[in-house]
Amino acid sequence: MKPINTIIDLLPQLSVQELDQVKTRIAFLSQYAISNPGEIDDWLLRGIIRVANDRGFGDEVPIYLQIPNNRSYRGYRDKAKRVRDLFENAIPKLTKTEKAVLGQLLAECLCTRLKAYRGVSFLALMHSVEQVPEAFEDAFPGYLQMHLAHVPIRGLAALNKGNK
Repeated sequence: MKPINTIIDLLPQLSVQELDQVKTRIAFLSQYAISNPGEIDDWLLRGIIRVANDRGFGDEVPIYLQIPNNRSYRGYRDKAKRVRDLFENAIPKLTKTEKAVLGQLLAECLCTRLKAYRGVSFLALMHSVEQVPEAFEDAFPGYLQMHLAHVPIRGLAALNKGNK
C-alpha cells in the first residue's frame, strides 16, 4: 500500500486538533516541495538540476528540494540571486526559453570549472554557484565585459527551438 493511501485512511480517525496540526505541517512543507523542476521559479536552479540529470548525478537532487533560508546550501539563495541579476542585466529582455537555456549553459560552465580542481556533484554545484560568472568567463572570454553574453544564449535558444 502506498504511503499516501495510508495517510488518507488515517485522516478520518484524527481529532480536530490533530487535523489542524496536519494542515499546518502540509502548508509548511508545500512552500518548499518541488515535485517537478519546471515548477521551480529559479531558472539557474532549474539549469543545475537539468545538468545534474544529464550528467548522471540527478539522483543526488532531493525529491523535495528545500532551500528554507539564506544559509541553506552555503548561502545559495543570495549567491544565486546575484548571479541571476548579473546575467539578467547583461542580457536584457530574456525570454522564458532563453532563461532556461542560460541556466543550463551556466551550470555546464560551472561543471567544467569545478571538474578542473574537484569532483562535480549536485552539492558541489549548489555550494559553488558564486563561481558562475568566472565559469562563464572561462568558457566565453570577454563576452560579459563586451556586452555579448546574449550571443551564445540566443544561438543555443534558436538551436533548441529548431530541434523541437
